[in-house]
Formats: sequence, structure tokens, C-alpha cells
Amino acid sequence: MMELCIQVEHLTKRFQTQIAVNQLSFEVKKGEIFGILGHNGAGKTTTIEMLLGLQNPDEGKIRLLKKDGASIDKTIFERIGVQLQASSYQNNIRVRELCEEMASLYQDPADYHELL
Repeated sequence: MMELCIQVEHLTKRFQTQIAVNQLSFEVKKGEIFGILGHNGAGKTTTIEMLLGLQNPDEGKIRLLKKDGASIDKTIFERIGVQLQASSYQNNIRVRELCEEMASLYQDPADYHELL
């Protein structure tokens, strides 16, 4: 049997009276290509944010790269690549400052001075 990278069981997220994700379950195996499709407002971004630990689910279980949802932390960013739907930074941020912020997500980041 192939190793599971992602396991989601009965994932649910509510925002006040709106249910954004309702009892979603799926698995992704190592080496498998997997996509989440749906119309605007279907809960795709909310699902990804819950997988990454950026939002807490109201119900359900997540297991990502052998870590249970509660133990998912910023070190997960070192193992996966994610481009969030929207990012916002303070006005007048300098490229160097943004590079410092991104480098802080990694234990051993590339030298952004050299990259620039």
C-alpha cells in the first residue's frame, strides 16, 4: 500500500451561519496528483488553510505528512509548496523585508541576498 500524505475525515468549517466546508473527506497518496475544484465560495481556500493549520476546523480530522492537525506547525512549509490565494503586506514594504519574512518560515533558508 502506498504511503498517505494527506488524510481528511469529515472536515467542517462554519463562519457564523455559513457552512464553508461540510463533512469533507479525502486521501492523497505519495506521488499522486490531486486537485480541488469548485465554484467561488465552494470552500477550496478554506480547506487548504485548514490543512496548513492557518484555520482551525470546527469538526473533523486532518493528518498531513504524518502529523495530526493539532501538531501541524510552520515547519510544514519546508516540505510543501503553497501559493495562497491572497497575501497582503504593509504599505511600503521593501523587497529585503519581504525576503526576511519569507526566510523566517524555514530552518535553513537560501541566502536571499545572493538570490537578489
